[in-house]
Amino acid sequence: MPPRSFHILLALFGTFRVGRVASQGVVTARERAPQIFNAIHNAMRQWGSSVHHNGMSLFPVRVPVGNLFYHGTILAERRKGGPEWLSFEPEHAAGFSRSWEADEPRPWQDTYRSTLLRTGSQRVFDTATGPPRIPPGRAVRGHFHTYAANRSLRLIYIDGMSAGNSEFGSMDTQDLVLIDGFDGDTLDDWERASKICSFAQSAGADGMIRMEAGFEVVYCDFEDGLDIVSINGSPFKNETTGQRNARTVSGTFEWMRASAERYEGFEPGRFQVDWSGMVSALWHSDINITNPDPLRPDLPRLSGNPQQSLRPMANRFHEVLKSRQEFETVHWQAVTDRIDAMFGPRLEAMARSSANATTIRHQVDSLLDRFTDFSLHNGDQEGGEIVDACASRHLRLPLVSETRWTPEDMLIFNALDVVARRICSDLFRLRKMLDPPTEDARGAAKELVKNLIDWLDWARWRRCDDKCEHDNKLCFIAMFPFGTAEDHFTPRCKSAEEIAQSYGYFFDWSSVKGLHNAIVVINP
Repeated sequence: MPPRSFHILLALFGTFRVGRVASQGVVTARERAPQIFNAIHNAMRQWGSSVHHNGMSLFPVRVPVGNLFYHGTILAERRKGGPEWLSFEPEHAAGFSRSWEADEPRPWQDTYRSTLLRTGSQRVFDTATGPPRIPPGRAVRGHFHTYAANRSLRLIYIDGMSAGNSEFGSMDTQDLVLIDGFDGDTLDDWERASKICSFAQSAGADGMIRMEAGFEVVYCDFEDGLDIVSINGSPFKNETTGQRNARTVSGTFEWMRASAERYEGFEPGRFQVDWSGMVSALWHSDINITNPDPLRPDLPRLSGNPQQSLRPMANRFHEVLKSRQEFETVHWQAVTDRIDAMFGPRLEAMARSSANATTIRHQVDSLLDRFTDFSLHNGDQEGGEIVDACASRHLRLPLVSETRWTPEDMLIFNALDVVARRICSDLFRLRKMLDPPTEDARGAAKELVKNLIDWLDWARWRRCDDKCEHDNKLCFIAMFPFGTAEDHFTPRCKSAEEIAQSYGYFFDWSSVKGLHNAIVVINP
């Protein structure tokens, strides 16, 4: 019998008018199911978006009135017009609000070695035509601005490490979809922001949310939608205690600590993601996401597509932004959270080298017994019935509103259905394989679990093994512009001093080629 999602698909075809997206996308959505699951599960979360840093999806987002944002600049007043940069965390903006001594080299000078301020995204655009020019030879005071939304803000969320100015392809979605082919320099965020704002404002949006080490908003018109809460001048060296280098290390660490607080997302009330308005290259059958570089097959790319293949995605998202002014959304991320929480820890336990056949069987039984009717011939049910019951557990709630689904809801449902069924089917195979749980069957069982974990590729399996022992250490993963290749593939606890010196992953392409083969998903 075909899965329930197949019958839902047939019913929905009679309802949805965006037939091309629905009909051609469903097969692709089911083929790329684990990637779609991860895109939803990782959205607006620092950890998962750092693991899977090449995002392929766009989401409408609403920020409620009253929310605070922060901005670092040399300007003592609000900039007129835009675009400009806002941070979700004060520690993120603080690095860009520093004061400049008269004898310090400026960010654009070759002698200046701070990757943070040469390539960081929150720049000071104090002219109408480009990046800042802090006057050389004299001291310039920096300023820390705080703003509050005076109305509901409509934003575009570009997933992944979309503020990461690297050659990995983390900016493909904005450069090739929203801009329709960006021909500027990778680091030229001024021109990039201006062009994306043209797209955003034409659809009624105020700007875009991107992620680097922390989340930021590229806001298109600083004079609209924001109230000034405060503007404070930053200190020069003679106005505060401590050495500049020590303060830089400490400031970097506090920035990373604030970013780490968002590893699993934000507190309620900060924003609302329109999950039903998600538009993704992952379900467009005409879009090739294969990385042209065979050494990094783990990173999807859009660079291998002609522009005409990408325009339908841009057009669809523009349509979604304009049509969903007030949205009712299915909280698909909550569905992925429940699936991840139920199966993630148990699959990890099964994968550990210390797990014997009996331990694995106990874990499987803890998941499948609740879906098994043991009154029927001592629990000898058809496998399909158990798999259906197991897979549909977390997908029932969204079906309550299926008559109001968008075409994207249907595609997301199909992808999540594939993931849930693959997990439950493999668990049923494990139960059969380990009946009885002999050590002879242990090797095959372990291989099945490993293949499932590799297929799912959940970000939870890249976490540090143990809680960091000291307050001055963080479980650190590479977050633009910080981090080495090792930080990306095998994150570990690192001190403030170690993090401040951690560069290379995003800027030294040769250092990471081939290292993805050495990823340790589950340590013994």
